[in-house]
Amino acid sequence: MFLLLLCGSLLTYAACQSTHSSPAVDRRDPEAVLRAYFTAWSNNDTPTQKSLMTQNYSNLAYEPVDSLRVLTIVPADGASPTKRVYAVSFEVTFKGSRSISMENGRYNWTYTLTWDATRDSWLISNYGAG
Repeated sequence: MFLLLLCGSLLTYAACQSTHSSPAVDRRDPEAVLRAYFTAWSNNDTPTQKSLMTQNYSNLAYEPVDSLRVLTIVPADGASPTKRVYAVSFEVTFKGSRSISMENGRYNWTYTLTWDATRDSWLISNYGAG
């Protein structure tokens, strides 16, 4: 991963922002898309997270994490040529001890990915406890 600092001058050093260069994702591989989503989340990269999700997640709230660790990603029932379901176990610690909707801890969630032919990509179309 590359880190790029954008700064105007030494006098404005405190106002510098960092951006992360995301590695290329094989969007034709649903598990790769899912892993890229978790990488983006752990890097607090909400724009990349949103790019891996269907439009219904366009209002995804920015919920910065201190750490996020994926424990398991296992294919679950419900696969078809245009749909994949994964059971994902992960541990998350949020900055400030909690997010808007979650607390620090371990989660076992199901993620559904749907093939979007217009974007030539698998996209996360649903997720949550389960």
